[in-house]
Amino acid sequence: DKVRSYFLLTNQNYEDTRIEGKLQDAVESRYVNHLRELGVKSRNLTIESGKKRFFITFGWLCRDFYRREKYVKSGFKRWRTIWRDRAIEKYEIFQKDKKKRSKK
Repeated sequence: DKVRSYFLLTNQNYEDTRIEGKLQDAVESRYVNHLRELGVKSRNLTIESGKKRFFITFGWLCRDFYRREKYVKSGFKRWRTIWRDRAIEKYEIFQKDKKKRSKK
């Protein structure tokens, strides 16, 4: 990752560590608040990470894909190989549904 590379280049000492407990809860809480500021409105969005939160944020991303893709985690290895195509497909479905609703 970029921070480790920077530390190595500048001869900075660092120690890998596991973030857990109160600090982890604070980080997760701030992340959820940030998602809410970006417009994720789901009541099911919680500080619990995992599959449920992934699909809540994925659905939000797909609704306005081209404007929101910049928020995808840059280190997400399967984004380019699998999930990006799925997001575009879902985005196109949302767009078709939106057009149908506006014609009524």
